Amino acid sequence: MPDNSIFIFDKVLKDVNSYSELSALLAHEYSHIKFRHGMKVIAQEISWELLRELITGDDTKDSFIQNANLLLTLKNSRGFETQADNNGLKLLREQRIDQNGMVNLFKTIIKEPQQNEKETPTYLSTHPNTEHRLKKAEEIIKENPSDNINNVKLEQLFAELKAE
Repeated sequence: MPDNSIFIFDKVLKDVNSYSELSALLAHEYSHIKFRHGMKVIAQEISWELLRELITGDDTKDSFIQNANLLLTLKNSRGFETQADNNGLKLLREQRIDQNGMVNLFKTIIKEPQQNEKETPTYLSTHPNTEHRLKKAEEIIKENPSDNINNVKLEQLFAELKAE
């Protein structure tokens, strides 16, 4: 959100199975805030709109330019998702939370019914392919193992969230 709040839908909370999965989700979303991805998308949209107005000389929407901008925005969005995944894993390592929470989160996402529908072509998607993200996370974890600790307080908080 514009004020850097992170909202999680109750459906998502019902689907996650451990505090490490929830931590992975929060680390990913926090990374979007840290790297100001939302502001970068807005700035890009405004820049393209100004450029279009300078080129065309009017303020009406030109569908060709608009669609070209959409494809560039989607590519950047996929890059932002990858950056948030990678930084999310780094945050998990730093906090000594099991990085496999990210792997399990991706496995949970893959199980969702909408993931089983015909896949959107990569160039039209806002997110990289989930199976690719899963494999990349596994590679990063293998290259950057961490010494995890079992955080009893986080387990208790997660259990309370699941009970509600």
